[in-house]
Amino acid sequence: MTNASENDLLIEEMMEAEKAPEPGTLHIKDILHRGDEDVPVPIVLGALESAGYAFLYDTKSGERSLTNRNMLQAQLKKTREDGSRVFTTRVPRDAKGKLIEPKRGAVKCLLHADGPNRAEYD
Repeated sequence: MTNASENDLLIEEMMEAEKAPEPGTLHIKDILHRGDEDVPVPIVLGALESAGYAFLYDTKSGERSLTNRNMLQAQLKKTREDGSRVFTTRVPRDAKGKLIEPKRGAVKCLLHADGPNRAEYD
């Protein structure tokens, strides 16, 4: 259970959360169904409503992910076994103030367009 000051911090973080784009490919006026014998009229998307999405960052790895704003509070309350929070809406920093960035490799996929053997795989 969170105390009042922890709850205030969660509320502040939720309000400052960076807006993320809507996932998916649906747009208003998209044709969902062109009509057939069973449903003779076309169905066109007239409205698309969402709570919106926000970016979250893993506090240890720095990996960025996406969550629906309806789930934001629940995600921010998640904790690890040591009691530390799993997610934050702010780009995480270590104890010295340095940004925590996700680890990325330098090896390209064998199928990458710039790969030396790409023509062979084509």
